Amino acid sequence: MIHVDENRLKQIQYIGITHDDLALLHHYQGLFQSIVNEVVDRFYEHVEQIPHLMSIISKWSNIERLKQTQREYWLSLADGKIDEQFIAHRLFVGQVHSRIGLSSDYYLGTYIAYLDIAVDILKHSGIDDWYPIVHALSKMFNLDSQLVLEAYQKKEKEQINERPTNRHRC
Repeated sequence: MIHVDENRLKQIQYIGITHDDLALLHHYQGLFQSIVNEVVDRFYEHVEQIPHLMSIISKWSNIERLKQTQREYWLSLADGKIDEQFIAHRLFVGQVHSRIGLSSDYYLGTYIAYLDIAVDILKHSGIDDWYPIVHALSKMFNLDSQLVLEAYQKKEKEQINERPTNRHRC
């Protein structure tokens, strides 16, 4: 189910997210629930190898709280819908990460880490159509990454507009 405004719909269509993709992910919601802890644990094993990320985490949160947030995120990928609330939440998450100083390269790198983990787990899950699931997930990650970049760009524009201008008249 896709219920968004016309501009967002064009964005989603360009990415190639279809109702069938969302239905497929939703069909495997139980699988997502059964692997969520492994996905998130493996993701944070990856994150914990990066001292810079750990310093940001220790300043603003803690691993256990973030794991819960990531569990919710992972499960939301199989909700089977993209609506205005979904978009608004993704933009908000991007704004928060921009505000706390997480650079977009690390944030965007998260998606490939998640994709690698998902491929490994789903490939060994025993289901035959793991590849279409991964393909649909990659589309969702692409939409998320676009929304995050949008949030980061908005924050950067706000910061530029807030800077005092030093105009010298000659």
